[in-house]
Formats: sequence, C-alpha cells, structure tokens
Amino acid sequence: MMESIPSLQHLLDHLPSQLPIGSSNDYPFINFTLLDECEEGVPGAVAAIFKKSFGWECEDVKLTIKARGRHVAAAALVLAECMGHLDCATNLALIEQWIKKLTKMATATYEEYGTKILQAGMSDAPIDVDLLGSDHTKAKKSNPVSHKCGGPWGQLT
Repeated sequence: MMESIPSLQHLLDHLPSQLPIGSSNDYPFINFTLLDECEEGVPGAVAAIFKKSFGWECEDVKLTIKARGRHVAAAALVLAECMGHLDCATNLALIEQWIKKLTKMATATYEEYGTKILQAGMSDAPIDVDLLGSDHTKAKKSNPVSHKCGGPWGQLT
C-alpha cells in the first residue's frame, strides 16, 4: 500500500518533541523550486537532495528522522509539488519511493521515542500506520519552493 502525502505531512508535522529543530542547511525544503534544466531531471535531483537530508537505508540499518520542525515538514510539500510536475508525471517511482520511505522513517522515529502517532485533531487516539491513505493528493497549500539544482552543498551527482 502506498502512503499518501497528507498522511506523511501529518507525521512530519507531529514528530516527537525530543528531536532537535532541523535547520534549513540540513533540510533545504522551504524555498525549494523545481527547475527543468537539472541534468538528472527533476525526480533525480529531488531524490539526491532527499538522500542527502534523510540518508538512505541499507537492508540491515533502520533509519529514523533526526530532526523536527518546519524545515523537515516542508519535505512533504516538495513531494506534493513533484507529483504534479510534468517531468515527474512519467516517472513517479522515485517520488513514490520517497513518500513510502519517509513515512517508514517517521513511524520508526515515533517508535524509537515511544511516542504515539496521533490522528489529526485527536489528542490521544493513535493512528494505525497500515491504514494510511493510498492516494497521492497534491497539497492544496501554495508551496513557496525555490531551490536550484546543486544548492549550497555543490553540484548534485
């Protein structure tokens, strides 16, 4: 079952308070822009940035999200914007992979900190992660994303 962007957004918005606040240097998702001139194409460029920010799980290593806050939560908005981008429409596999991966990482983070995953609008009702929606609803909010390929860390490869 594919996880949905709204469910991922909710998970990222409510990460455990014990996590430090993520910085724009580590999580460059606010002010991110999708540019068509990236050599690796939009899906490849986005995947490279997400890999740098969140890491990449090996079979024997379970990754968790290492920070919380608006810079981290903005990652879901970037993925939502990618879902509607022409370059991604023909190759959604990488974007869907990151939606699934971040949902898994967020869930593992809640488990690591012993924090319940709460349903939107509920203060004490945990959400069953297996019941997360399967649609990739594009975010309704305007996303002021503006970030060029390469970014402050140098050219993406």
